[in-house]
Amino acid sequence: MVQDRPVVLAQKNYLQHRNYLEAMKTLEERFVYIYQHNLWGGEESRSGLGSSLNETEVLRKEVPIVLAKISASSILDIPCGDFRWMSTVNLSDVSVLTLWKTLSWATANDSRRTGGTLFG
Repeated sequence: MVQDRPVVLAQKNYLQHRNYLEAMKTLEERFVYIYQHNLWGGEESRSGLGSSLNETEVLRKEVPIVLAKISASSILDIPCGDFRWMSTVNLSDVSVLTLWKTLSWATANDSRRTGGTLFG
């Protein structure tokens, strides 16, 4: 870790759970634990503070504009979070293809909208 940066919430939470996380054999086990215990610390998203609606306000407005500008007809969703902010983006003009198995353990708590094509 870089020493001259302030410690953020996710780092503090990691340090509190470090021994337990390091004892886990797989990356999936670690992600499940982090997700279930909300170690990234987001109040509205298990993906962390940077995934809040407030933090993604500009991004949410710009994504549809960029997609229209490049004439995108589809996007590939490779899950690395809970789709919280992306679920509020107007994607009505594109097809969303989701590679689902990536985070199959989070399906019960996932906020992905229905109607997309799921692979996996």
